Amino acid sequence: MTTLAAEPAADTGTDLESGPGAWQAIHIFYGAVRLSLLTESIRPLIAGLRQDGLLDGWFFINYWVEGTHLRLRLRPSSAAATDVVLSRAEAAIDEYLRRRPALYSADPDFLSDVYTKMFDFEFTDEQRARFLDENGRMRLRENNSHSREPYEPEYGKYGGPAGVAVAEWHFEQSSDLVVELLRTMNTHLRSIRLGIAAQLMMVTAAAFEPDAQACADFFEGYHAFWRRAFDTDGDVTDEDYDSAYAKTGPGISRRFAAIRDAFAQGTAPSLPGVLGPWATHCIELRSRIGTLADRGDLAFESWDDTADLVLTDGAAAARRLLLPYLHMTNNRLGMTLTDEAFLGRILARALRETEEETEPETAAGPESATTARPASETEQETAAGPASAAGPETTAGLVSATEPEAGTESKQKTATGPESATMARPASVAGRMTATELAGAIEAAAEPKAEAAP
Repeated sequence: MTTLAAEPAADTGTDLESGPGAWQAIHIFYGAVRLSLLTESIRPLIAGLRQDGLLDGWFFINYWVEGTHLRLRLRPSSAAATDVVLSRAEAAIDEYLRRRPALYSADPDFLSDVYTKMFDFEFTDEQRARFLDENGRMRLRENNSHSREPYEPEYGKYGGPAGVAVAEWHFEQSSDLVVELLRTMNTHLRSIRLGIAAQLMMVTAAAFEPDAQACADFFEGYHAFWRRAFDTDGDVTDEDYDSAYAKTGPGISRRFAAIRDAFAQGTAPSLPGVLGPWATHCIELRSRIGTLADRGDLAFESWDDTADLVLTDGAAAARRLLLPYLHMTNNRLGMTLTDEAFLGRILARALRETEEETEPETAAGPESATTARPASETEQETAAGPASAAGPETTAGLVSATEPEAGTESKQKTATGPESATMARPASVAGRMTATELAGAIEAAAEPKAEAAP
């Protein structure tokens, strides 16, 4: 897998013998697409800290409470390195925000229904109260700002301290991968990110659940979980999902079959492009989970929050962890909850229909697309251009279940919130895209962007 540092650590005079320092957290409130923040600021920051031997680990997530923001997690290589790591990080963030400030702030009234749904989904009434103003609206942090915050690992979700340590290692690999994809591929187009997410989900699931029917059951549950999170009004019907699948299903079935066949034959590390290294990582991740389970080191919070649940069966632990692992990589890619529900639905159906495919697609690399990433932030924020300059007929892509008729546009898409926010939006602004925009997602996802002339 591509990493962000290639040179040996320099001697900085920092005492690195005492072991890693404590995890640090910086929240960056930035009301624009965060693609360039990650590629132009965070990526070189991480590379420099690694090169200088100052960093033991890192990852990022996107979040929405108090305004859309990026949560940057940094673990210094020693306690003594903490101050320099934080100061260098804050200097890099400040430089970026001065150079490329977000021009628009979120309108809390416009997104009030969204925030209400998200609070209902993630927080109790008592927990949400500290984020609300006297009028019951969520307080928003200042745009183009950042702050140091406590790092609060989710021990109950990931299996206790040992499980969190594995999750942090996995999150670093996921963050490295996503940043590299953002830098080198046409990910300014949401359709491309959708295709990338689908393929990474296929690989991760194949590593964690070898039984196709059990995997299909998992994805049906994945769909139902995220659909409950956003579609409380029934705006998206089963017919919407079925119609979208009818346009894309055979290609997805063949691709998923090829990936699962590679795992069965032991050749998954040779899958094309980024899928091979990701498969290698997921195989190791699954192995680490099994080892911890065998030792009795994975203690999860029970579903009713009344007790710890120690899982000693590696397969059961892997199934429990698969949902949050998939979700966090999708979060980094900027997938919405509507996207996650859609992906779960089509992947489940693709697995169910795999047996009907007589000639599965081989694991050859995706065909090329011709789209180059535009240079301007304005184009990145709208991201409404076609997925391929050659047209949808050149690729086999994903079609969203919330897609309107071709040629129509959502009139409510404004600059009040970033396209990459991971919260679910009301149906009228849920990221609906035309067929042209979503065509080619699976195949075009692996096409490197055209390099700018020097």
